[in-house]
Amino acid sequence: MESSGEKPEMPPGTGYRDTPLDTAPDRQVQIPVLPSRSYVQSPPEIPETSTESTSNRSETLTDTTTTPGTEVGNQEALYLLQARVLLQRIIHKSCAFLRGAMEVFETHDAEYYSHYVWLKARLGEYLAYWKELDDEQDLTVKFLQNITSLLSFDVDIRRLSSPRNATRASRDKMQFLRDSMRVARSETTQLRDQIYDAVARQEEDKDVEITFPGLPRIEETPLTVDFDMATELDAFLQPSPRKLTSEDSDTLTERLQDKDDGHDDSPRSGDTSDSEEGWDIVARGGWRDPSNLRKHGLRAVWTGRGGYPGKIPDDIAEWLDEDGTRRGTQFIGPIKSLFWIGGYDELVQAVDDPAFTIEDEVQIIPGGAKVGYLVDRYYEDGKIPEYIYRRAMGYEDDIIFRQRLTVLTARINVLPRAIPDNPQSRTIRSMYPLSRPQSLPESVACFKVKREKKREKLVKQIRQKAGDLLESNDMWFRGLTRTALACTLAFFIPAIATKSQDNEFGPGFYATNDFDKALDYCGVAGAVMIFKSLDLRRLKVWEPTVEEWKQLITTWTGLPLSVSEDFPQQYRDADFIRGPISESPSEGNQKSHFPDRSQSDQLVAVSYEGCERLSQSLHTIIYMDD
Repeated sequence: MESSGEKPEMPPGTGYRDTPLDTAPDRQVQIPVLPSRSYVQSPPEIPETSTESTSNRSETLTDTTTTPGTEVGNQEALYLLQARVLLQRIIHKSCAFLRGAMEVFETHDAEYYSHYVWLKARLGEYLAYWKELDDEQDLTVKFLQNITSLLSFDVDIRRLSSPRNATRASRDKMQFLRDSMRVARSETTQLRDQIYDAVARQEEDKDVEITFPGLPRIEETPLTVDFDMATELDAFLQPSPRKLTSEDSDTLTERLQDKDDGHDDSPRSGDTSDSEEGWDIVARGGWRDPSNLRKHGLRAVWTGRGGYPGKIPDDIAEWLDEDGTRRGTQFIGPIKSLFWIGGYDELVQAVDDPAFTIEDEVQIIPGGAKVGYLVDRYYEDGKIPEYIYRRAMGYEDDIIFRQRLTVLTARINVLPRAIPDNPQSRTIRSMYPLSRPQSLPESVACFKVKREKKREKLVKQIRQKAGDLLESNDMWFRGLTRTALACTLAFFIPAIATKSQDNEFGPGFYATNDFDKALDYCGVAGAVMIFKSLDLRRLKVWEPTVEEWKQLITTWTGLPLSVSEDFPQQYRDADFIRGPISESPSEGNQKSHFPDRSQSDQLVAVSYEGCERLSQSLHTIIYMDD
């Protein structure tokens, strides 16, 4: 077919505030409309995201192009150009939403959160995709298909969760950003489907050779937009991260805050809403209000502060002591209720689903732990599938997660053979072939006991078998799962869990002088390691003052409280940190006050020398036989 000799017009609609593509005025070359699909609509208006450094920016596109000399070539070229522009616009908006979410974290000094690190890296990837689209000379449907396949908004949306110390206004802003990103996901899906159809049409019509010599480029022409990709890419590549300043009065997150005028934005009791997304709660280590369980069709739970609302059911009462209490325990209740309180909504649905083996049984949440403690336990027991666990813990598309999984194998989550009913000496090697000598003793005492739900009965049984072992004042205890025990004996170092808020003194190997608390942490089928006569000579043990203790716990658990960021030199030099375990930290999170100091201490090995010395003092292992 002969060329018309005229240059086709770039249709209006290439800017955010221009005419939609599918309503463009008459032009010489029509966009090919794929069968049974309407052409991609112009995206909705983008929330303005201007700052002092970006308020005068403009994005540059053009209405002019050169085209091949055939009608087919003109149609295909124009289709590719518009698809590219639309894809750039979607990425443009997504970057604006990611930047807005980052500003929420930066406003609350929460750049150390793993979600913030993810968002920052993701923003860099999207900026690179936009730049690659802009620079591409050989534009093809295959190229556009590859770019759209890289846009995985599902993971991004889950990472758009507020830091634990975020105000109500900030959480509302983050909800807005999640909803906006969902719109971008829908637009991408629509465009991706059209591009996939174009690829299929090319592959089916193999007799027609479609080529685009001298592909047109989109030249720069000023348009009114407030988020310039080129400038943002340059800023992202700078060594220092972009921080909010007092002049940043027109940013997306700050304009959204205008709707909250007249409201108290300080964290307060009840700040966690039932409508708040579970991911938001999990990310900041918060809780939903247990008093709202019943209105959501879930059973009530026993709490350490408030007890049980009414007559205590038998399956909860059997976990309580004779006086109806359980010292140092935060929650006792069905796991569906506990998962809901902690924000693990997908696991609430998985419980009692015939496709899964997990059942709605009563469990406890020890003092100082979060609901994620249970999630880990059920995964180790093989009751939560890997893909559910990955989503529940936020490890989706996380390479580090796959490295963590290497030690979570079923064969080490068993009771070793020949564990006696009464204390006897056994070599560690005979019980754990995968163990390594390191600094561990060659042999330890060990025995097993029948697991009792009532802690009083369990302790009585252990004392009868252990004799005067537990009477010593020079002992430390660590409750853990069988899997964690096997891993510890293979390599005596703490497992670093960046997503957990349970480690009050930061990363380290934790033990307590409270045997009852250690029993709570070992679960139904775990174990308690007993360390005796720990030699602390020539090691540095830091015992923080009351104010230093508050500073330490607030910093590592992310409580929404103001403390100094300067830690004493003793913190940096310590081999061990010793101090009280916090009392009911969930109350501290909900009511924005410092948690109480309990009567129980925790000793944390925070150096290689500390871990080595602690391992040398391993004396006894008590197994719970389920």
